[in-house]
Amino acid sequence: QLLLHANCDHFISVQGGTSAFCCYFGGKNIIFGRRGTEIEYGLYQTLFKKLSGSEIFHTDNYSSLIHLVKENYLK
Repeated sequence: QLLLHANCDHFISVQGGTSAFCCYFGGKNIIFGRRGTEIEYGLYQTLFKKLSGSEIFHTDNYSSLIHLVKENYLK
């Protein structure tokens, strides 16, 4: 899994440990999450960005998720 992630620049992850893990590898990370400590304390834009300088996008609804994927990954 580490080898796979190390060779990727784009990630789509769900809230929790998976999203934090993907943030260690840089690139872009779209995180889908509806509620939790990460959202409550704004960790996606503070702590998670410091892990590797990832460009992080957070969304809490499916329409926005599809839009973010099209806008950032399908250019």
